[in-house]
Amino acid sequence: MSCSWQDNFIVNNNYMYIHGEECDSNFPIGVEFKPGESKVYKTTLSKSLELDYPCKGCAPFPPVETTRLGLIILNDPFGRKAERVNYFWGMEDKSTWTMVWSNPLYLLTESQAHPKPLEFGIYQKRGK
Repeated sequence: MSCSWQDNFIVNNNYMYIHGEECDSNFPIGVEFKPGESKVYKTTLSKSLELDYPCKGCAPFPPVETTRLGLIILNDPFGRKAERVNYFWGMEDKSTWTMVWSNPLYLLTESQAHPKPLEFGIYQKRGK
């Protein structure tokens, strides 16, 4: 998309989010990646508040040591050029996706990535 390019990126966990930008003219555009070529996309990642403040009685997010960003590349099963493919149908049909994953990003502290297990007190009956 011309503005919401972040729609073609996903995060490998449920507690990090990619922020998008707002615009008035958003439409599909074809972007070609040649072998060995890189492109730069600047964005902001934000962490869910639920990671630090889980709701009472809710199970906390399971820790994921690293965060990875995935680029969704749409493949046309009929070999058509990118501008001839319906972007919206391609995004709905995950079987047409090729995923390219980033190197790991270490965004959690050591205690967030490896929390201490829950400990429960053991109650003994008196008199035994």
